[in-house]
Parts: sequence; C-alpha cells; structure tokens
Amino acid sequence: MKKTILFDWDGTLARTLEVWLETFRDAYSSVGVDLTDKQIGAQFGNWNAPSELGVVEEDVPAYTKELEKVHARLDSVTLYDGAYEVLSRLKSSGHKLALVSTSARKVIDIPLHNNGLQDMFDVVISAEDTAKHKPDPEPLLLAVDRLESAIERTVFVGDSDKDVGACKNAQMQLALFTPESHQIFYDIDALTSDAAVSSSFSEWAEFPFDLVQ
Repeated sequence: MKKTILFDWDGTLARTLEVWLETFRDAYSSVGVDLTDKQIGAQFGNWNAPSELGVVEEDVPAYTKELEKVHARLDSVTLYDGAYEVLSRLKSSGHKLALVSTSARKVIDIPLHNNGLQDMFDVVISAEDTAKHKPDPEPLLLAVDRLESAIERTVFVGDSDKDVGACKNAQMQLALFTPESHQIFYDIDALTSDAAVSSSFSEWAEFPFDLVQ
C-alpha cells in the first residue's frame, strides 16, 4: 500500500508568511504605525490587530488599500529551499500526495503553476472544500478519503499551531516544518513537543515519509 503525505501550503511549502509580513509592514508604515516584525508576526490571525496596534479609524481605508497589494505578491510567491525536490522524490516514488490549505483556491492555483506544482498533487483541498477548517480535522480527513487512503498510512506536514491541532484531532502522524524565520510567528518550542521536526527541506532524506510503515 502506498504511503500518503499531506502538505500544508502557507508557511510549509510556500513562503507566504514572509509575503504577508512584508505587506503588513508596508500597510502599517503607510499610516504612520511603526512596528517590529515580531510585533506584527505575533498578531497573525488576529482580525482586531490593526486597531490594537494603533491604526485609527480614519486611516483604515489607506491601510486596507496597501494591504490589498498582497494578492499580486502571493501570485509570485516562491517555495522554501528543497521543497520542490522533496515533493518530486515523493511523487516519483509513487506516494499519494495532497495539498491541504485553508487558503482560497484562487490564491493557490497561480503560484502552484508558477512553481511547477500544478500536477504534483493527487488532491488539493482548499478553503472552499470544507465547512470547518484547521484545527478541525475535517480538511485532513477529506483529503485521506479522496485519496482512498487510511489515517494510519498518512503523515501531515505543517508548520503552525492550527496544523498541530488538526493533526492531533485527526489522530494522524505529524511532521513539523520549523525554519528559523518562523520564530517571528510561532512559539516553536511549544509546537514541537509531540512532532517529528525539521527546520529545512534540504536536510530531509526519508523524513517525513519514513514515519509510516
């Protein structure tokens, strides 16, 4: 039986966190709010962050206009070093591959094509495919179902607390990607207690797909 590997997109395969950080930095600066990258990164996922970090109501339109530039930047996002090679090796070895993301399909398709990944995955699960999102296990379980695989034969590769939660809720093996740059966004030590960990795709040989027998 073939092994099944599920991959998160944002911050795992694609450098989208860095793109968002750059865009948030520009947006805050455009309205005179100067913050450190750590301050910005710590608020990722917090919808109230602009007001909490000092964006006043009359500056919201200008802030939002600057933030909208992220869409064009996401189209040209690049992969983390070694990610393409790991995926290619898995694909050529006959393993089942799926991309499982909470991002909308419209912001995934172009960078997938630009990075030569348009035919890499057997299944792509995006925000539109499920009613619930990570850390709920629904997206992971849907991918396993569409691949006609089994949880015990599956590894999920992710990078965030939501990925950790989804994997635990699905009772699935977890491989955590923890590049040094992610220290701005997450408490990596808190994430890695129950996971197999690697900070670089370029260092991966049989990991993470050696986790399943």
